[in-house]
Amino acid sequence: MSYVRNTKVVDDQIMRLLIAAEFLGVSGKEVDSFKEYLEYNETEIAFDFVVNRLYNNNIEISPDVYRLICNISGLLALSNSEYDFIRELIRDDNKIPEPVKLGITKLIGSLDQPRPTDMDL
Repeated sequence: MSYVRNTKVVDDQIMRLLIAAEFLGVSGKEVDSFKEYLEYNETEIAFDFVVNRLYNNNIEISPDVYRLICNISGLLALSNSEYDFIRELIRDDNKIPEPVKLGITKLIGSLDQPRPTDMDL
């Protein structure tokens, strides 16, 4: 690695992210993968893995979790812009997150589909 970091601070922040991800609904299997990366000191891979799991599973995050992600990104000397995509998952009382909008759109679209009737059965 081309930077010096305070390993304890990074490890503490990463563990906070792991706890948050598990609480928010990242699956046990994915949490185990995250822990395995950490056991092999693959901190950056573990971080990238959990951020992408949150995003790919459309898991809504709080502003605090977003700040934690940005903080860890900085501690790992990664560009915050690499993780800008996660912003759309931030829970806001005045905004519907993009993944939720997409889900609602799919749900409404499915209502237009013909349904089987008793005669079709």
